[in-house]
Amino acid sequence: MFSGHSKSKLERIKNYWLERLPNEHTDYTQYKYIIYDGTYFHKNGCLISLMDAKRGNIISTIYAKKEG
Repeated sequence: MFSGHSKSKLERIKNYWLERLPNEHTDYTQYKYIIYDGTYFHKNGCLISLMDAKRGNIISTIYAKKEG
């Protein structure tokens, strides 16, 4: 192992971080206008994006899988 940790230690570290949700820290109050767009992929799911309308920058994205 490059890190010097055993395989079981690396597994515990990985599981520790996978059990935690990332902190939401986007402050949407700084944006006056937001464009919301969804792109569907033939029965598989949808990519949802938020864009700052003034600058044209992507603020946030999420991929939603098909239900069922």
